[in-house]
Amino acid sequence: RAEGSSGAQYGERFADVDRVLVSYFTFRALKETLSQIQETDVSPNKTEYKWLYKFASENNPNDSQRFIKALFAARPDYGQRILAQRQSLFEQWGDHFMPQTVGKAIEDQNLEHLRDQLFATVNLDEKCLFTGDDAECIPEEEKVPTKVEASVKNKESAVDEAEEEEPEGIA
Repeated sequence: RAEGSSGAQYGERFADVDRVLVSYFTFRALKETLSQIQETDVSPNKTEYKWLYKFASENNPNDSQRFIKALFAARPDYGQRILAQRQSLFEQWGDHFMPQTVGKAIEDQNLEHLRDQLFATVNLDEKCLFTGDDAECIPEEEKVPTKVEASVKNKESAVDEAEEEEPEGIA
């Protein structure tokens, strides 16, 4: 077993994560099984689908151990179906799981949240323009144009005014 920075064993520190994953795969298996039953249920008024749906609403699938035990007590055929579906989903996930992808997603989301918090803390708008070495934030509409920008803007407005003054019909 691998040891973490706190000295605890992986199993001791991440048992909750394992339980959440098992519950998640149980939920996904239930969801897919419900979908399959809905498509194939030929009983009047979709009674098989409604039975499993009602059972799931009365027996929280997030507590996967209790849910599976209760399902086996009520309908062993559905219990076996959910277990097989859950195992299949886990194997598919295992074939495609890439820890670096999850790590990258966590890193990206953390950076986004920290950036948003920083902007909120200092009352900055995302559209601020950072200028110079002192990283002063000046909103775009308050930015003082440089001499070159002012010169270009003056020429553009002079051209616009000249175009407006032309009489109609002359191209």
